[in-house]
Amino acid sequence: LFAVIALVSGGCTREPESRVEVVPRVKFYTVNELAVGQSRRFSGKVVAADTSPLSFAVSGTVNEVFVSQGDAVAQGQVLATLDQKPMELAVEGARAQLVVAREKVIETKRHVDQFRKLRERNVATPFELDTAITNYNTAQANLRSAQADLDQKELDLSRTVLAAPSAGSIAQRSIDPFQELTAGKQAFVLQSVGSFKVEVRVPETLIRDVNFGQAVQVEFPTFKDMALPGQVTAIGSLAESGNA
Repeated sequence: LFAVIALVSGGCTREPESRVEVVPRVKFYTVNELAVGQSRRFSGKVVAADTSPLSFAVSGTVNEVFVSQGDAVAQGQVLATLDQKPMELAVEGARAQLVVAREKVIETKRHVDQFRKLRERNVATPFELDTAITNYNTAQANLRSAQADLDQKELDLSRTVLAAPSAGSIAQRSIDPFQELTAGKQAFVLQSVGSFKVEVRVPETLIRDVNFGQAVQVEFPTFKDMALPGQVTAIGSLAESGNA
């Protein structure tokens, strides 16, 4: 029994078929971003990032000028002065008027006190007391006006000295000693140091492609190997020469 079963089992056994492993083939491609941008070149003018016209806030005669065009200056450095004598006389006059105004206040206050006492004894009339109070109020107003006038005169005296509001260089000088100046007339042009800007005119057909904050590259004809990174900081809204 065991032999037959073994024979039958042996007769049914089949060798497993051999399988060949197939390796898939894959081609690799390097995908690059398609360049769709455009590069444009425009000529421009390099100027200081900050340019400040400087002038005296008061009129007068130029006394001294301490700087020339092209000089480097520090913040607070005195650039020029006006003749201070007229302003000094004005300050002295204002101080004298202030003293008079103070004395008037003291005098009218004393009159008010006197008429109040007289009124309590029915010696003075209500009209006299009201008049004294009115004079006292007027004297106080004149005192405030005199004080304000003195403050203004002292401020004008300080304005006879023109100092640099920031460090920079003198790009232009328009005054000389003994010259008569009116308030607000330009005396100097101060350029800041450390930063510059480039003013560029862009044709109206291309301005739509320029955006605020856009990165740009600045090159200089006189420095062939110099290229500096820049950024669009302002875009004009009006067309100028040649619709640019």
